[in-house]
Amino acid sequence: MLAPALGERERVFVVVDNLDKAWDKGAEIDQLTRLILGLLACMDAFRHDLERAAGGTGLALSLSLFVRSDIFASVAALAREPDKLPVRRISWAEEVPLLDIVEARYSASREPVPPPGELWTRYFCDTVNGEATRDWILKTCLPRPRDVLYLCRAAIDQAVSRRHTRVAVDDLRAAERQYSLFAFEAASVESQQRIAGADTLLLEFAGAPTRLTASQLGDVFRAAGVPPEAHESTTSVLRDVSFVGLVTGDGSVSYTDSPREKQLADVLARRLAHERRREVEYVVHPAFWAYLEMELSDRTLNLGV
Repeated sequence: MLAPALGERERVFVVVDNLDKAWDKGAEIDQLTRLILGLLACMDAFRHDLERAAGGTGLALSLSLFVRSDIFASVAALAREPDKLPVRRISWAEEVPLLDIVEARYSASREPVPPPGELWTRYFCDTVNGEATRDWILKTCLPRPRDVLYLCRAAIDQAVSRRHTRVAVDDLRAAERQYSLFAFEAASVESQQRIAGADTLLLEFAGAPTRLTASQLGDVFRAAGVPPEAHESTTSVLRDVSFVGLVTGDGSVSYTDSPREKQLADVLARRLAHERRREVEYVVHPAFWAYLEMELSDRTLNLGV
């Protein structure tokens, strides 16, 4: 049915998204995991079959299936050869494109197209506590488009409700707390299948220092009822959802869910701790500070986060 309908086209993109809608506490996770694994396994075969069924019309088909990293971790654990799954990790290593997305949304609603940078110079305050507003937004948010867009929309809503003609510092601060709750709830959902009582555990960080030694992190786990044998795996999950990052050098914190990058960060963090004769240290991502009312550490400031 699809081949004749698409046969006259030269290029077709098929996108499968929102599979995480059913991924909650009451779901049949084993069945959902097998379903997603099946979808990943048959993607190439489906694409080739459809191109062949189009009768040599030159149809080029791209098929993409989007899943959260925590869902993929469950899928990969079930796969016999996870390294052969057709997977690409989406990461925003460069921060500028994230703000480009915000500007693109703004430009799409304006006619004629505004000059580059108008959104920030005309509608946002220049600085937040001495830091350029754009830099503050990138530092505060997890590096994902939805997070940056959420914070900017929340700030604009705050400015509108207060009848400000420009987003002011107090609008951004109020939006930061709204966003921080949004980020907290997302982290709780993403870790709930891998950590028992994930919400309770994350709440134990309330009022804690933003930078913690391995011993201090263990104290938080014990207060949340996490058994000692689960401390290592729990830390790994918190790193996967970017709740905590590993201090790897002067001014450097590694927030990543990539297994290879996590291994590299482990080595760098251990070497740094040995050189300074300290414990390995972790930093809670700034996205969660406002909601959890965390205690900003002087050593966190030195990291530039």
